Amino acid sequence: MKRLLRFIDVMAAAAVVFLSFVHTFAFGSLHIGAPTQAEVWFAGAGAAMFFAGAMNLVRWHDRSRLLAALCALACLIMIALVLCFGAAIGSFGPWQVVVQLGLYAVLLVFSMGDALRKADE
Repeated sequence: MKRLLRFIDVMAAAAVVFLSFVHTFAFGSLHIGAPTQAEVWFAGAGAAMFFAGAMNLVRWHDRSRLLAALCALACLIMIALVLCFGAAIGSFGPWQVVVQLGLYAVLLVFSMGDALRKADE
C-alpha cells in the first residue's frame, strides 16, 4: 500500500510538471515579436506550475521535513492561484481548474504527511 501511495504522489508531481509544459507551449501564444503583458503572465504561471511540480519530485527523493513543508506551502499557493483563476473566469468547471485543483490537493496531502511525520522515520 505504501508503494502505491508513493506512486500516486510521484505521478501527481510528474503530471504537474508535464502540464506546465502543455500550459506554456501548447496553449501559450507562440508568435514572433515582443510578448504582451498577458503572455508574460501566462508564461509565469507555467513556470510556477513547473517549480511546484519539480519541488514535489525532489521531495520524493529527499526526505527532508523542511522541504516537505515548503512543498505544502507551494501547493497552497498554487491552489489559491487556481481558485483566483476560476473566480476571474467566472467558473470552476473547466478541466484546467478541476485537474489542477485535484493534483495540488493530492500533492498537498502527501507533502503535509511528509512534513508532519516523526523525525526518526
